[in-house]
Order: sequence, then structure tokens, then C-alpha cells
Amino acid sequence: MVSKITKGIMAGVLISTVAIGGPVAKVYASDNSTKDSVCYNEEKEMTLQDYLNEMKFLSNDEKQKLIDADNESKPYYDKVNDIENEIEKISNKILNGSDNIYDRYDEILKSHEGLWEKLYSNITDEQTKINSDKELIKASKILTEEEKNILIDDQIKLDEIYKKLDERNNEVNKATESLNKQLDEIYSKIDDINKKNNSIWEKVDYNYNKIIK
Repeated sequence: MVSKITKGIMAGVLISTVAIGGPVAKVYASDNSTKDSVCYNEEKEMTLQDYLNEMKFLSNDEKQKLIDADNESKPYYDKVNDIENEIEKISNKILNGSDNIYDRYDEILKSHEGLWEKLYSNITDEQTKINSDKELIKASKILTEEEKNILIDDQIKLDEIYKKLDERNNEVNKATESLNKQLDEIYSKIDDINKKNNSIWEKVDYNYNKIIK
């Protein structure tokens, strides 16, 4: 089975070489979920070939297969970028709405920012078990009654915003459903391309595991 770090290299390096570039002292191929990283010391723009040159354990034929798979995947990733940009535009338009709900959210929090900091910097272990924001405010030992009333009023306004955002998220899901289906189909095709070289990725996985250990 291919490990997460190898999948990270696979996703972040080989199939995304279009995004690799710029002068760098160190480039990391990593998988955030494991916090493992493979470091390439190069003071130049990193290309797919640069990464493959680091893999001395691969034959030229194996490297070429990975290059061919990368080239085959690139048009699909261009489509992915286009679709994701379209989804982002639709999502932002619906979520923010004509009432600029995110600006309103920020205004509410900033209006009594000091009180919120006072509340959350003095929460006890027992209070962390409270699930209701309003009940948490009421249970505070550091806030005055007047301060509690101020934050409770703000929390009521925030809860109304959360409700609106939940409704808008449902709207986003409906509005982008067909686009997300297209993404699923494209990623399935990319998976099929990468599966052709599964044995090579197993080899990469094995060798990098030895390096890490």
C-alpha cells in the first residue's frame, strides 16, 4: 500500500508540476496529515525532472512512465482548476449575498473584541464542557453582569448569521452540484492514469520510508 507521504509527493509534485517554480532554497514534498516531509536542496526552479533526478532508485524507464502520466494528467488538472474557480465564484456570491454577511460578522466581533478576549482567556476546564455559547457567557466568573448582557446580545446576532450561512451553504451545494459531479468524474480519470504506475509508486514509497526512518 502506498503511504500518505508518497501520495503527497505524487499529488504535490508529479501531477502539479505546472505550479512548481520560483527560486527556492528548499522545496518540500509533503502530506500535511502526517507532517512528514521530503526535502530537496535546490537553489533553482524545481521541475518534474529535478524531482525525478533525486530518485536514484528509479530506472529511466520508470521515470519516463511518471513523466508520461504527468503529461497525460495535465489537461485534466486544467479542467479541475477552471471548475474549482467557477465553484468559488458561485459560492462567494451566494454566501456573502447582497447584505455582505461576512462584513457584518466581523463588525459584531470587533465591536466588543476586548470582552470576547476577556471571556475566552479566562475559561475554566469545567466551562469548556459547555456546548452553548450563550450559556458559556452566563457561566463566566470574570465578566460583570453588564458585560455578559452585551456579549449575549452579540451572540444572538451571531447565531442569526450562522443560521443564514447554513441556509446559504445548502444553496451553494445545490447550485454547484453538477460542477462537483464533473470534478468527481475528472478525478476518477486522473486516478486511472496514476494506477498504471502503482508499482512504481510502491517503489518510491518503500525507498522514502527507508530515508525517513
